[in-house]
Amino acid sequence: MGVVSTVWEAKTVRNSSSWQIMFNMRDASSQGNGLRVKYFTSQAAHLPNVEVGDVILLRDLKIVEYRGATSGLSNYQTKFFLFPKLSIPVPHFRHQYAVNNNFLPHSTDSNRMPSIHDQQWAITLKSLVRLDDMRPLAPTDPIASENRVRKVQPQTLPSPSSSHQVSMPGKFSTLAGVKLDKFYDLLVEVVRKSVDPYGVLALYITDYTEHPQFEKREKASHVYGEPEVWPGPYGRMTLRIEVMTPHSHWIKANVRDKDIIILRNVRIKAGRDYDTLEGNMWTDHSWPNKVNVERATTSSYGYSRLKERQRTYKNALGSKVEDTSETRSRKRSKRNRREIAQGKKHDVSMQRPLKRSIEETSENTNPEGAKKPRTSKAIANSSKYPHTTPLSIPF
Repeated sequence: MGVVSTVWEAKTVRNSSSWQIMFNMRDASSQGNGLRVKYFTSQAAHLPNVEVGDVILLRDLKIVEYRGATSGLSNYQTKFFLFPKLSIPVPHFRHQYAVNNNFLPHSTDSNRMPSIHDQQWAITLKSLVRLDDMRPLAPTDPIASENRVRKVQPQTLPSPSSSHQVSMPGKFSTLAGVKLDKFYDLLVEVVRKSVDPYGVLALYITDYTEHPQFEKREKASHVYGEPEVWPGPYGRMTLRIEVMTPHSHWIKANVRDKDIIILRNVRIKAGRDYDTLEGNMWTDHSWPNKVNVERATTSSYGYSRLKERQRTYKNALGSKVEDTSETRSRKRSKRNRREIAQGKKHDVSMQRPLKRSIEETSENTNPEGAKKPRTSKAIANSSKYPHTTPLSIPF
């Protein structure tokens, strides 16, 4: 799926009765004009009526490489869904199309309807991709600007020891400050790594700041494919990001849970439920071997503040656990007293003096039924448990 950035006039295929239309489509990861697509049909009326700014979804499109350029070619299985630019709402109204049987205006050569996910992603792409300067929405990055001028040689995956100190420019942010459709450099702690059914690495990160649009996680929250409960931090402090190659290869080989790392050029996107935020790190097609991950050191920008927030969180969590234990104890005592008052439970404190009183009564009674003189022990016990004195136990 992408936004149409350039369109050529439809024409017949040379030495054939078929028709074709050629256009470029882009998404947030595209460089330059994006992917060039040639769409073929037997009749002109069956071609997608694309215009610049429309969002188009192509299924079963064949991707080919020719003379160093990548392009897409349709075949007899290829189907399209075309969402005209004027019919796509701004993201604020996306919830209206997050339910079944409510479809965006579109044209298609398929007998199927677009899914909720297709419609939500079309809305996101329309707001994300800006065509006036042919670049995705992203903050100004002085480092990236310099790299576009200075040719960067392809590099092998670096080792942790080869990482260098980075002075964070204006793209640095805590997780609490990130916004949708923006790019950031982050210094974070790794909470968990997992791989989804499609082989994509999902990295769960935190810097112990909260964001109201992060997914709320409690102790019982599970990560896909892993049986363990969520290790924390709890609340809205964790961001899930999808990591592509070559970044994912380096992370799998060099990063463990609880490591503190630097992630560069992370894009913030809408989550899978479209109500929360997530992130991703895609391959840079201009420098496909460039890894935007490295280990943080104690002198890294923001490292000491992250460790301070970590200590504050853990201290607060410890106090909360203690308070919870005391609360449970008080509730248990209150419940016991209520059950005793209702006769559902015997008071243990009343059972001992009753047993002693029975034993003392049997000891102080002779076989003929005459009472023996009370001993000092019996007198002491009767003063201690005055309610046992009048009891008469038949044998």
